[in-house]
Amino acid sequence: MKKITYLLLPVLFFTTFLYSQSTHESHKTKTEPNEIYKKIKITNPSSEMMNKLGRIGLDLDCGSQFDSNGDLLIEVSAYEESKVKKITSYQVIIEDMESFYAKRASKNLPQAKSILKTQKLSKTKSNNKTTSLKSTTYGNITHRFENTEIDWAVPTNFQLGASFGGCLTVDETLAQLDLMRSLYPNLITAKVNASPTDQRTIEGRPVYVVKISNSAIAGTKPETLYTGMTHSREVSSLMNLTYFMWYLLENYATDPDVKNLVDHHDLYFIPIVNPDGLTYNQTQSPTGGGMQRKNRRDTGACTTYLDGIDLNRNWGTYWGYDDQGSSPDGCDDTYRGTAGFSEAETTIIKDFFLLHNFKTSINHHSYKNAALHGRAAFYHPNNNTANAPVLTGRENEYYQYSHDMTQFSRYAYGSSPNISYWNNGNCNDWMNEGSGKNTLCWTPENGATTGEGGFWPTPTQITPIAKRAVRMNFIAGFYSGVYAKLHDLTKSDITSTSGTLNFGLERVGQTSGNFTLTVTPISSNILSVTNVAVQSGMTVLEQRNLDVNFTLSPTIANKEKIEFEVTLSNGSYIIYKTRIEKYYNPTSIFTSTANPTTLALAGW
Repeated sequence: MKKITYLLLPVLFFTTFLYSQSTHESHKTKTEPNEIYKKIKITNPSSEMMNKLGRIGLDLDCGSQFDSNGDLLIEVSAYEESKVKKITSYQVIIEDMESFYAKRASKNLPQAKSILKTQKLSKTKSNNKTTSLKSTTYGNITHRFENTEIDWAVPTNFQLGASFGGCLTVDETLAQLDLMRSLYPNLITAKVNASPTDQRTIEGRPVYVVKISNSAIAGTKPETLYTGMTHSREVSSLMNLTYFMWYLLENYATDPDVKNLVDHHDLYFIPIVNPDGLTYNQTQSPTGGGMQRKNRRDTGACTTYLDGIDLNRNWGTYWGYDDQGSSPDGCDDTYRGTAGFSEAETTIIKDFFLLHNFKTSINHHSYKNAALHGRAAFYHPNNNTANAPVLTGRENEYYQYSHDMTQFSRYAYGSSPNISYWNNGNCNDWMNEGSGKNTLCWTPENGATTGEGGFWPTPTQITPIAKRAVRMNFIAGFYSGVYAKLHDLTKSDITSTSGTLNFGLERVGQTSGNFTLTVTPISSNILSVTNVAVQSGMTVLEQRNLDVNFTLSPTIANKEKIEFEVTLSNGSYIIYKTRIEKYYNPTSIFTSTANPTTLALAGW
């Protein structure tokens, strides 16, 4: 008996090994021509037509957009096109997206690299002054009152991919993570598999995670999660993160806001959720343009890019809620798999997520120039608009945060069903509801169809798209912690030698804590100020009016400048510090009837 067992075990091992190898290699050696994707236009589709398109498995979130005439532009595989033909007419705009993307990238990439090199050599600092803000030394990112965005200086070490349409390959990304670690060992951890059990993808790859935080400062810190490349053709979802990571590391020593974020928060990055899919795109289309969206699970009779599970339809919450927000067809781009968390990639991130207490999460995708949030699976029960809406209870937080994230990018924002289309088995719904962690999550769809280029952007547009995402990444980080915004509600003209300086304090951070407002005279004509008490017990989005009493010199002259410094802190660091100028009895050119103090009572 012992002899038989001894003989059978090697046979069993060898058979298993052969099966494993054949399964792995089958994804690498498929000889069929790549599935052709086209861009098509459907003229002014009705709501019912959109529902029909959802039911045949089209992805109506990533990349589908309406033009100014209300026509739907969407990229579809030949398999999906055959389904569209059965339900509606359409016009083909681009015959072969992979070829289109690849040819454009080959032509444009040298120029993109040249521009990037020039940008690195000519970094400029943004002018942060306005009429009433003389100088802001802390909080310029979150307290920006100008009408233009900060010009986020291109990090010296930010790189485009060598040849892959400007996108970093898996190996190039891992090399970037290693370089970050070697240059900033106290600010970023070495890359590790996010799986606590060392689980790998179907092709044996880890899903790597790193943490950016000052390791010299101990203690429990608010946590934020950033992910990219869930869909492995969405270039900007990866490039936005490497840009932001380098920006944090390279500006830590010189930018007090960056230092505050890195010192007092734990920022986790999973740049490539779907390494198998990205590797497959590189294999099939090495100059860029590969259309693999899903992971590399063999789903049956599908060809090349159609194999796989849509990892953003494979999460356990509302998985398979209906066949419009995900597909049961293994060859569709929105195929959800056989069960929630059937795939290693989603399971790895789930297991990692449950070990943490993430307050906010940004899960980057492309493209639509929109910031989507949960609930994604439905807005009305059974997605029937005749039913009353079912709210998450956190709409106010989502709307305020989304506004602040998109203040300058002007991305559309809202829940997926409201501004895009519903999708079930989505990571946002699980992270917010299913995980029990109540994490606020967004899926930014970065990039536009017109002028920027789609899933594989024109290489010269990769950096501008990444810059546009910097603010939302910062907001997600800061707002996970003890954070508030301060609003100056005092009129520019002061007409009495005694009175109150009026401020509005608004808690926007997910972590509770205390806030201290300190007003310090700068000009000698301010004789005294009486600061208010420490503000405690504020709820998220609560607004308070704070009045600081002041006394001016009795000899102050008309039109004389009054200058003071305002500092808002949270006990760990300074959130906002700026100098503010007012004037005593100035000559008025025009007068507004709006009273800032009255406006404050109405929510500012």
